[in-house]
Amino acid sequence: MKTPSLSMLRRPSATCDFGKSLLSDQRMNGPIGIMCLRPVVGSLAATVAAILLYGSNHADAQEPQGIGIMYLTPNDQAGDPIHDLSGAPEWTNPALQGVSLRTQWARVEPHEHANADDFYWGYLDQGMALGAAHGKKISILITAGVSCPQWLFDAGSPAFNVTTQSGYSAITDGVTTAGSTTVISAGNTAGWKTSLSVGLQIFGGSIPAGATIVTVNSSSNVTISAPATASATGVAITTAQILPMPLPWDPIFQQKWGAFVQAFAARYGNSPNLAYVVMGGPGRQEEAYFCFTSYDIDYFINTLGGLPNWELGVKWIIDQYATYFPNTPFMLAMADPIPTTDGDNSLKTVVNYGVAQHPGNHFGVMSCGLQYPDGPGNGTMGATEIPLLCPTSTVGYQFLQTQHEDIDPVTGRFMLDLGLERGFNFGAHFIEVYSGDCDDPVLAPVLTAWGTLLTTTPPIPAAPGRLTATVTSSSVIALAWRDNANNEIGQRIERSVGSHNNYAFLTNVGANITAFTDTGLVDGTKYYYRLRAFNTGGSSTYSNQRFATTLLNNPTALTATVVSSSQVNLNWTDNSMSETAYLIERKATSSGNYSQIGSVGMNVQSYTDTYNFASGTTYYYRVRATNGTIYSGYSNQSHVKPNP
Repeated sequence: MKTPSLSMLRRPSATCDFGKSLLSDQRMNGPIGIMCLRPVVGSLAATVAAILLYGSNHADAQEPQGIGIMYLTPNDQAGDPIHDLSGAPEWTNPALQGVSLRTQWARVEPHEHANADDFYWGYLDQGMALGAAHGKKISILITAGVSCPQWLFDAGSPAFNVTTQSGYSAITDGVTTAGSTTVISAGNTAGWKTSLSVGLQIFGGSIPAGATIVTVNSSSNVTISAPATASATGVAITTAQILPMPLPWDPIFQQKWGAFVQAFAARYGNSPNLAYVVMGGPGRQEEAYFCFTSYDIDYFINTLGGLPNWELGVKWIIDQYATYFPNTPFMLAMADPIPTTDGDNSLKTVVNYGVAQHPGNHFGVMSCGLQYPDGPGNGTMGATEIPLLCPTSTVGYQFLQTQHEDIDPVTGRFMLDLGLERGFNFGAHFIEVYSGDCDDPVLAPVLTAWGTLLTTTPPIPAAPGRLTATVTSSSVIALAWRDNANNEIGQRIERSVGSHNNYAFLTNVGANITAFTDTGLVDGTKYYYRLRAFNTGGSSTYSNQRFATTLLNNPTALTATVVSSSQVNLNWTDNSMSETAYLIERKATSSGNYSQIGSVGMNVQSYTDTYNFASGTTYYYRVRATNGTIYSGYSNQSHVKPNP
C-alpha cells in the first residue's frame, strides 16, 4: 500500500489574489449591462423588474443581507485637517446604498487614551450621523499596520521597517554619475511619478545611504538629495517608502490594539446602520499584504518567525473583532501576506479559521481587486471564497481603481458596468466604488441598476438533479447532473469517503455547469457525492446522492525465479493504496486453468511457491489485489520450468 500524497487531500488550487498596482492611486444567465451613454432600458430593466417581482425576502436577521453600492471615501489620515462631511455628495446620491468610512489608528488615537473619551471620533461620528439621517448604510475601516501611532512603538512594541507598495520600483538599468544628483533609468523602467516618488528613499550602487528623491524630472529621470560617489551603468536601484509596522503576534501590540478595538466597538457596534466593519491589523494597510520585497520576506521568515507567527496574530485579531462586534459582520480584506505559495496557504488557513470559529454571518471576506475582465483572477481566493461563503456570510469587493467613463471596446459597455457585473456574479453583497465614479452623473444609471440587483434577495435556486457518478479509472470519477436552476451563482459539490456520513466541501463550479471530474482519488475506495445550487439568497436542497468505487490498481512487474525443482520465488510491484491482500494463482501449461494457490497480506510483494513440480512442465503465474470487496485486474503473466 502506497502512502497517500498531500495532493490527494487537496482543495481547489488558488493563487495570489489580484493585488493593487504598485504605482496606482446574482449572477444572471446572459450579459447584463448598460451600453455607454444609454438609459437603463431593454434586458437590464426587464431583469431588474423580474427580480423585484419574484424576489423572496425570506432572510432572517442572521442571514447575509444585500448591502449594495458603497461610496468609498478618501482615507481620513493622521495629520489631515478636520474633514467636514456634511456637504459631501454621497449622502444625497440616490444611486448609492451606503458609505465606506476609512481612517487610521494614529488618527483616532494619536496618544494612548486615558479614558473612554480620549479619542478623536469626530470623523466617524459625523459619518454615522449623516448616514442615519440620509438612510445610508455605513461600513468602517480603521487601519493599523503602517498607520499605527508612534506611541505604540514607544511603549515597546517591536517595529518591522517594511517597504510599502506606494511608489515602489526596483530597476536594473540605473545610471549614476560621480558628483551628480541625477539618477537615470536608461530603459525607462522606473515609472517615477511626482505624486508618488518625491520624498521616497532611493538606494543602490554608489547612492549615499539615506538619500531621497527631491524632484521627478520625468518617469526615467530624478534628482536626489545627495550626489552619487561613482559613475556606473546597469545599476540596481530601488525606490521605496519604508515605514514602521507592528507585528500582529507581539503581546504589546495585542494589548494596545485589543483595547482600541474594544473602544471602537463600544462606540459603534450597536449602531443600526452599521453594515459591516473591515479588520485592521493583518497587513500593512487595509489588505492582508504583509511584505513583498525579497529583502523584507527574508527578514520576515528568518528573523521574525514568518508565516506561523503571522497566522497566530491574524487569528487573534479575528477573535478580537468577533468578541467585540458580536452582532456585526466583520471582513478580512484578503491578500497573501507574502507573494508565494506558502503565503497563499497561510491566507487560506486564517480564512478557514474565521469561517469555522465565527460562522453564521459573522466572519466574512472581501477582495480589493475587482476589475473587468480578470480581477480577481479565476482560481484566486477572491474568486473562490466569496462564492463559497455568499449564502451564509456577508462578502464583497472593492474596485481596484477608479474606472472613469472608460469603455470596453469589445462589448461597448462601461468598464464600471462590467466590473459590477463581475462582482455580482461572484456573489457579492456589497461593492465599494471609488468616489470619482460615484460622483459622475454619466455613471449614475449603472450604479442604480446594480445597486437594485445587489439589494434584492433572489429566490433560492432550484436543486440540481439526476446526479450520476461514473468510475473511469483507479483515481478518477466523472460526475454529471441536470442543472434545474436559472438564477444560481454556482453549485457546491460535496464528497464523503467510505460512507455517506462524513460529507465535506469538495469544490464549487459555476452556473450552468453540469459535469465535474474528480481526480487524484485513492484506488479501491468508495466515494459518495451530492451537490446543491446557491446564490446570495441561500442554497437549494441537495441533489440525489450517488456513489462510485474507484478501480483497484493492478500489481505489475511480476517475475518468477526458479530456486530449485520444488521452489519458485515470485515478486511483483505493489501499486495499490487500499488493498488488504494479494491472491496468487498458478496453472500448468499454457492451456491449463488457473487456480489460487495462496495469498499474502497488504504491502507484501513476494511469495514462495513450494510444490512438487512435474518434470518438463512449464508453470504460469499471475497475481491480483483485493480489499475484501473488489478485485483488481491481474498482473502480467510470468512462467518458468522448475523441473526441466
